[in-house]
Amino acid sequence: SSSQALPAARDKAVQAVVKLAAIASGAEELTPEAIAELAASPVFAIDPVQLRRVRRALRLDEIAAGGNRAADELLVEAVSRVAGLRLLTDPDAPASATFERLLATGGSASGRSATKTLQQLGSLLRAVAGEIDAAGGQQRSIAADEVLYAVWERLGVAKTWREAALGSGPRAEQIGAHLDALVTLFDVGKRFVERQPDASIHDFLVQWSGSEVTADSLAGRTNGGTVTVTTPAAVLGRQFRVVVVAGLSDGVWPN
Repeated sequence: SSSQALPAARDKAVQAVVKLAAIASGAEELTPEAIAELAASPVFAIDPVQLRRVRRALRLDEIAAGGNRAADELLVEAVSRVAGLRLLTDPDAPASATFERLLATGGSASGRSATKTLQQLGSLLRAVAGEIDAAGGQQRSIAADEVLYAVWERLGVAKTWREAALGSGPRAEQIGAHLDALVTLFDVGKRFVERQPDASIHDFLVQWSGSEVTADSLAGRTNGGTVTVTTPAAVLGRQFRVVVVAGLSDGVWPN
């Protein structure tokens, strides 16, 4: 049985990419809630128990150092330092334990895994923010779709997700649905830039937040007695008995 496709903006992987783009560009602040949302997303997949262990380790280290700051504040500070983000807390406050110190002190394998993944999150934000700043230094505004692609590339899951989607079973279907939605996000971002080349990533994020665009499917589905109308990008890995390509133009489409 098939279920009705949800708008791409509601997909958890898409929401994570958009959230990362928003934080890296300065459109949103890095908050404890944002970290928890990103940690639980499919692109990072940190178990809530693991995240609590990291927060507890930061808190215990703070107490050992004579401090009394809350775990949420310590977590935001730790990720912010890796990301190179400006801290909203007192800049003269004593520094909490870095992720490197947490890793050095041992702990459970799951706790170390979560710590490394949070490091990756911070490093990704730093890298994408650096690309945005570099474009500003060249007196140009980085396009919205460039920011989205930069986030996706830095996540480093494209290859493993594609291989998983080509398999079978519930996980393949789930990953395929995420990829469907991500393709839609990138397509919408590209069209946005084509229509409004001078618009910023902030402008795109505002428009996307109200988007109800449904993702095209990359995954094979049983569609007996029907005609599939789709795009070339949306049929990667699929097979059809008959294919009709509209709008052929020698040397232009397909190129």
